[in-house]
Amino acid sequence: MISRILLVLGLVYVCSGQIQDQTRVPEASGSAVVEAVINLIHQSCIFPSDKLYLRRLAYVESKDGTANDTYRAGYYGGIWQIDRDQFLETQNSGFLNTARALLRNTLAIDWSTARWEDLRKPLYSGMAAALYTLLKVGAGTFPSSVEEQSSFWINTTKHTNLEANKYYKAVNELQGGCRSTNAIDLVFVLDSSASLSPTDFDITKQFVADVVDQFDIGPQNVRVGVVRYSTAISVSFLLNQFNTKDAVKKAVDGIQYSPGGTKTAAAIDKAVNEVFSTLNGARNGAAKVMVLITDGRSENTSNTLTAAKNARMSGITIFTLGVTQNVNKTELDGIASAPSCTHSYIVNSFSDLDSLKTELQSVSCKGLGAKTTVATSQGNCSHGWVNFKDSCYMFSHTVLSWPDAEEACKIIHGTMVTVHTAEEQMFLKSYLNRKHAKDYPAYAYWIGGNDLEVENEWQWSVIGQPVNYTDWGPAEPSSRAGEDCLVLWGPFKFQWGDYHCNVPRNFVCQRRMSTTPTANPSWIIFG
Repeated sequence: MISRILLVLGLVYVCSGQIQDQTRVPEASGSAVVEAVINLIHQSCIFPSDKLYLRRLAYVESKDGTANDTYRAGYYGGIWQIDRDQFLETQNSGFLNTARALLRNTLAIDWSTARWEDLRKPLYSGMAAALYTLLKVGAGTFPSSVEEQSSFWINTTKHTNLEANKYYKAVNELQGGCRSTNAIDLVFVLDSSASLSPTDFDITKQFVADVVDQFDIGPQNVRVGVVRYSTAISVSFLLNQFNTKDAVKKAVDGIQYSPGGTKTAAAIDKAVNEVFSTLNGARNGAAKVMVLITDGRSENTSNTLTAAKNARMSGITIFTLGVTQNVNKTELDGIASAPSCTHSYIVNSFSDLDSLKTELQSVSCKGLGAKTTVATSQGNCSHGWVNFKDSCYMFSHTVLSWPDAEEACKIIHGTMVTVHTAEEQMFLKSYLNRKHAKDYPAYAYWIGGNDLEVENEWQWSVIGQPVNYTDWGPAEPSSRAGEDCLVLWGPFKFQWGDYHCNVPRNFVCQRRMSTTPTANPSWIIFG
């Protein structure tokens, strides 16, 4: 799960356990904040395929907010330097209705009530840039090359052709500061079934080689492994077999086409159990990434989804790439990590894969801490934690999917909260209703239960116990498909509801006083 948190938030640091969202702090700046904002935009699926434009734009316009005139008097465009008239376009255009609804549902931001002054907060500035860019792209395809993006920037802003070099120069500076050297264990799972022609399989291998070119390959940096599958499943090479880029690319080129069936589930299991094994080169602490490339449907969807779920639960981030319209998009989305908009792709050929390459590269190009703490202690708990009886509770300022929230709580020496009595539930509801007295309908907090194993059999899975006490809201649990995780719902004054586990929400962590660390600050890397 740690690698998934890396993709969602970038790197964060925690001081005495409390996470503060710097993306909503006025006049915050720096590469860490910018990357955290972009991760939230991607996670919300508002603009999942910006092809590095938002990252580049922040640096071009204000050097990630560090330029002296970023927060000048009387100007509120923030890091992305969005003018007032541009901001108003994002509020008023009917073309952006869907995007604004996603923003409200995923990040609890009502864009209709936002003010230009709010863009001094990095998340609001970045969101305005994303919405404005979407508006100007319209129904077209967003450009991927630096040259095309430079032209787009000039044509859609108040910059002139004389400033084109500014974009190029800034992009070069930014690329110089982002080397793909972080530890990643990267495994490709390649479909070689009969529905794929030998030529298509060669193009598949070329794509793998192109992705490998994006990274610094080496024992301490990025390691690569490959599984090829059809009816038979074979490991082409393990993570510890080749330590240079040239060696990996030569090995990929030597993989032979082997037509047959489409045993995707067995191929995923093979990758998890053999290639991602520490005996075969996988490293503790390295991000685990699987890229599944297929042109067809698996032979058993149920088994495939189960294998993918087990892989994700073991901490592997999965990207899926389907080629041709024969692919089952629902199945691909089910295999991929959340959100599927940034992890699952269908293309008619392998020629347009810039978005996937960008997402893969983003695993290793993350900035420094984007979160910090300012909270004070309560009772006998550490700073940022709230005392109730013999436990301490942390109410997050940031949003994560349910699985990532579970991992986040573990990293700060706790678990997601489990509620066993009416008294404890009343404490949680009272605290949250006070905290969100004016805006409670906009919030929801994950707690540690789900019915992922058996529908309507709710478990406190974080501690392995059944849910005995409940406080369901009206018409809850809804039992709608995919709503498998427990949440404290703001619209129900924080009674319980069930919701889609992959949607980012706030969350509550809990730990016993006896396990509460001291208040000395410590750096904890999510990723």
